[in-house]
Amino acid sequence: SLGFVFNLYGPGWLAKLTPLGKNQKAMRENTDKFIKFLSEHSGVLKDIKNGPGGLDAKALYESIPMIFAIAGFNGTRSLAKTSMTQMPKDYQKEVANDRMKLVNAILECARMDTPVTGAHQIVDDKEGLTTEIGGKKMTFPRGTVLFTAMTLANVDEERFPDPYVFDPEKRDFGKLTSFNSVGEDTYDASPRICPGRNFAVMAAANMIRVKYEAEAN
Repeated sequence: SLGFVFNLYGPGWLAKLTPLGKNQKAMRENTDKFIKFLSEHSGVLKDIKNGPGGLDAKALYESIPMIFAIAGFNGTRSLAKTSMTQMPKDYQKEVANDRMKLVNAILECARMDTPVTGAHQIVDDKEGLTTEIGGKKMTFPRGTVLFTAMTLANVDEERFPDPYVFDPEKRDFGKLTSFNSVGEDTYDASPRICPGRNFAVMAAANMIRVKYEAEAN
């Protein structure tokens, strides 16, 4: 999966990596090269000396390939499978060449079968995190490890009426939390979002579009 994700960044630097072998040594060597490339070329990461939660720069860099693998491969495969098998076939055919409607339909599939099912968070604010759960205000002190079950949020009837009905043309995707995000828009990025979101959605859309183009020919 790492090799698959590496290819997203173009052959220019991919050619510098040795092909992944079957043993851990080859994987380690390639990961080290990827980390080195990030540290030398990333405008965002180059100035980071310490990452979140006390991670140093090296530990932060080492976590990124695994994040890319999860976001770019596992989530994409899950969303593509859900979209191809759970979206009604008649609706697939109807929207295959309507990009906006097709993407909304895929977001609806992601709502009903969330590719990123949950998110972990460590409270980092000195004052803690205050939120409302079940109508009760609660404050979690700094250092608390939290888990957000996004699958449950996406079938909340107050957010999505008739949550188990496929209805992409009437949904408010601003309330969607399918991609480890806070709010969705068909094309614009969310304030906090999975790095593989747009790739996964467009990969699923292209698979559906190509499927019906092939059938037409």
